[in-house]
Amino acid sequence: MLARRLVIAAALAAAVALPSLPGPAAATPIKPQVVNGVEGPSAEFNFLVAVGDRTYYEDYGMDKAQFCGGSLVSSTLVITAAHCVSDVRAADLVVSTADSDGDLTGADTRVSYVSAIKVHPNYDTRSQENDIAVLTLATALRGVPTIQPVT
Repeated sequence: MLARRLVIAAALAAAVALPSLPGPAAATPIKPQVVNGVEGPSAEFNFLVAVGDRTYYEDYGMDKAQFCGGSLVSSTLVITAAHCVSDVRAADLVVSTADSDGDLTGADTRVSYVSAIKVHPNYDTRSQENDIAVLTLATALRGVPTIQPVT
């Protein structure tokens, strides 16, 4: 009986002490990162789009909804990372362009919902091999530069 009380007391003490330990909230603020990316003028990378959560977009705006990026390869197709969309329904996604200042809420932005997701058939969630997917947009993003084929 005494041993059981000691175990319970130790568990309670640990639970009370945990909030006072430094954790993610006390750590250095997270800074946005692009893996293997480079900075450049927005006009040079104007084919980039934001991939976001539809519900967050509708409730809070695209600047709060974005969780991944993509590249517009035609007015209705976006290439993105499979790890961003492999466990998401197309109906839950939205894609947005940014204005010339990189703002996702500017008057010049264009938005489309996603009608289909095609993840690479050999995408491996553990190794991240073939980490690529294609999003089909519900409405075309017209008047937006797209990636041009390499010739």
